[in-house]
Amino acid sequence: MRRVELPRYRTFEYIEGDSFLHRLNPVPKLFATLMIILLGATILDPIPLAIFMLIGLVMIVVVARISITAYLKVMSLFILLGASYFIFYSLIYNPSAPPAFQFGRLAKEVAIPHMEFQLGILRVTSEGMYFGSAVALRILNTLTWALMFVFTTHPKLLVISLIRHLRLSYRIGFAIFAGYRFMPLLNSELDSIRIAHAVRGYGERTTLRGRLKEVMRYTIPLFASAIRKARRTAIAMDSKAFGAFPSRTYLSDVKLTKADIVFSVLFLAGIIMLYQSMIAFGLIRALVFSF
Repeated sequence: MRRVELPRYRTFEYIEGDSFLHRLNPVPKLFATLMIILLGATILDPIPLAIFMLIGLVMIVVVARISITAYLKVMSLFILLGASYFIFYSLIYNPSAPPAFQFGRLAKEVAIPHMEFQLGILRVTSEGMYFGSAVALRILNTLTWALMFVFTTHPKLLVISLIRHLRLSYRIGFAIFAGYRFMPLLNSELDSIRIAHAVRGYGERTTLRGRLKEVMRYTIPLFASAIRKARRTAIAMDSKAFGAFPSRTYLSDVKLTKADIVFSVLFLAGIIMLYQSMIAFGLIRALVFSF
């Protein structure tokens, strides 16, 4: 048994700031983010996806003025996931696969030069590396733009903007807000559970069996705590007659300004022009809409 360490688990959370992206209305920012993610979902070439991801990273670090450390704390696990996808596809691709196989068909369409590398009993192909890197970058690009939106958008302002500008029912909006707010609460609850177990002498294990036991020790009290919080929230809503009236007032107001619309339109136009330019220059060769 080794000494327990208690780091702060970081998830997708809003980061306080006063940048232009923080002040931008959440609705046009949401539409712009979704459009870029959908455009990325149509690409299966690594270079354009890397360009889109780099633009998203610049938006986070330069425009939103959020440290690269905060980005890497969230993305570290997903970077490992992307690397595993790259290794997996590099090894499983078979040049003799039938054309119906998606990557085999695309490899023939985009004319990727076939090369093979032998690593012991494993065979690595250039086609597999090409599509493996594309799949990994597609995941990282999607999460980078999602983080740009989450880091710069307060959940309360997002819900109010959806209700006021998209006519979303305030009942649904409150449910979204409550679920979003539970995430940091569960983070702090997990820290408390780990500290309580460490005080009682239950240190973190290094073996696989010990890790599985830790998951059970953390999951059951965390799940019970989530149920208690949900029940208290439901009781508080009922006691205040939430949902009894067709509309309600808000302490904060979110306005849709001309600057919000102009920036969103120009930004989307620039992204679409970049997308078309990459097609024209042959950087985007494999178009397939999937996740």
